[in-house]
Amino acid sequence: HKFIIMKKIILFILLLSNLGLTAQSLIPTRIGIKLGTNLDNVRIIAEEGVQPTSNSSISGIIGGLCVYIPLSDKWYINPELLYAQKGSPFSYNFIHDYTVNERTEYEIENTLVLSYLQLNPTLSFKANDYLALNFGPSAAFLIGENYTINKELITGNEGTGVNELLEDDLYSSESLDIGINVGITYFIKDNLLLEAMAYTGLIDVGELEKPYQQNTGSDSAEFKIRNQGVTLVFSYLF
Repeated sequence: HKFIIMKKIILFILLLSNLGLTAQSLIPTRIGIKLGTNLDNVRIIAEEGVQPTSNSSISGIIGGLCVYIPLSDKWYINPELLYAQKGSPFSYNFIHDYTVNERTEYEIENTLVLSYLQLNPTLSFKANDYLALNFGPSAAFLIGENYTINKELITGNEGTGVNELLEDDLYSSESLDIGINVGITYFIKDNLLLEAMAYTGLIDVGELEKPYQQNTGSDSAEFKIRNQGVTLVFSYLF
């Protein structure tokens, strides 16, 4: 299924590229490089009856290659192949009962950093000499992940069973992320561009299990995780 999605996106790029080659435009195709930052903040969807987490943004690197293919003097297709870091810190409270009269509460701090190889077949409309509007799908393939978990005692005494309940394998990831990019491009010069893009993930990229059964910890509550964030990059065209 994932390879079918990737194949369709590549065919879409090739189709638009062919339109660009056959379009009656004197504007040349240009190749460029991109470098910038992701301000990412995952969307965490809790299962019914589970208290949601609190999360914040994380900064990551984004960079790679791009091609500007004219379809006309106003419309462009901009395929991009990028390395992108996404993720977020997030936290929740965890209560555990060791005995009937002994309860401890922890604040659990999690940090999730996901590394992707991202393909963006972006469609651009150049409104004037300085500004372009961008829209398009995105397919990202996971090439690395780093998930860390730390606990801080809030009330009660440190016990012996919590470390077994809070293992690193509470998080499980998916290898594919599909989403939508919407943004603008400002042409500082003809070959130097500043781009801002908002990304919204359309599918779950992972699941987090949160232990919640105080007496045994044998059950877990699930959170579905989706990527979202804002990208700010500079592009240089050759």
